[in-house]
Amino acid sequence: MAGIIIGLIIAAYTGYLVYRQVKNVKAGNYCGHCSGCPTARSCAQYKDRN
Repeated sequence: MAGIIIGLIIAAYTGYLVYRQVKNVKAGNYCGHCSGCPTARSCAQYKDRN
């Protein structure tokens, strides 16, 4: 029973991470942050800061 609950928690968190990344990509924010990102110059977050 505990294994099923842990598996569901991991699956739910993974689903959340995928959802958040898809949402960021649709908004033009490919990484979610700019530090060390090779596409920072074309990123919407970078453009908003300047």
